[in-house]
Amino acid sequence: SSSSSSFFFHPPLSLPTPSKQGMYRQFLHVTKEGTSEDAAAHFGAASGRERALLSCGAAGFHLYAARSLPNPRMRSSGLEECSRSLAAARRADPTEQLVAVGEGQLAAARGDAAGARLAFERGVAASAAAVGSSSTSVAAALAAGAHCLACGDAPAALQHYSTALKLAPEIGTRSGGALDPRLGIGTALFRLGNREAARLAWSRALSLSMSRGDGDCPCALLGLAALDLTSEDADERAKGAERLRGAFEASGRRSPAILSLLSRCCLAENASGGGESSSSSSSEARRRAAALAGFALAEAERSVLRSSGTAAQGAAAG
Repeated sequence: SSSSSSFFFHPPLSLPTPSKQGMYRQFLHVTKEGTSEDAAAHFGAASGRERALLSCGAAGFHLYAARSLPNPRMRSSGLEECSRSLAAARRADPTEQLVAVGEGQLAAARGDAAGARLAFERGVAASAAAVGSSSTSVAAALAAGAHCLACGDAPAALQHYSTALKLAPEIGTRSGGALDPRLGIGTALFRLGNREAARLAWSRALSLSMSRGDGDCPCALLGLAALDLTSEDADERAKGAERLRGAFEASGRRSPAILSLLSRCCLAENASGGGESSSSSSSEARRRAAALAGFALAEAERSVLRSSGTAAQGAAAG
């Protein structure tokens, strides 16, 4: 149901239209009524998880709304609302992993990286305990992987993304599902210096994206481009440039970051075609391609963090 994934709802950063404001009020009204004492008394203890998910939905709304507010006092108030909703969710179902994911996101929003990591790891433990049940989900493992990757802990990120894949081996095979953990696995492996294993992970993610009918995966193409652009072989570097173009097309031509990468790529190609000697021209082309690869990998990492940092709302519904 949508309630189980609503925790990861993102309100727009700009002011909503009156019609959207009404939708937000209705959303908060539904979460309030669904988590009330009357609802608990009517539906009984069996409704604990549903009420926890509704409270997580309200918490997510307050968290992302607070992040978009420039006023520190209003932002603090929004984070307090988020905290209260998460407390209600934990009372409704202390074992629900999405509560721990929310607590981790709240801690991260408050600048408490250590607290965020502990919360995410509680969620991973809860998801491992729920394997085989209706509440099995990889949301916590994805969130933990993204957090560790953002903190520069590639080994821990690799462990969490691998855990997500073990919890749900079929992940990445269904259209519209959760973020494929292979994208995070590839990024972590690249950071650890295992380029060939990273290539395998990104290539598999790209292949699955095509086979499930979602087309090319921009994040996988960016990672593969980063590998190709650092090759000593000119043909491989040319393939990397083509992957960048493919990533831009796959993003719907709406990514300023990838467009910037493409422009750098074109400038590098034009510069390498000048009147320099073949040796110096080749050296300069490799230097420019290596710099471009760094930008491509950084954007690939940002794509992974944007997706798995929200803990993949499709996975939450699982």
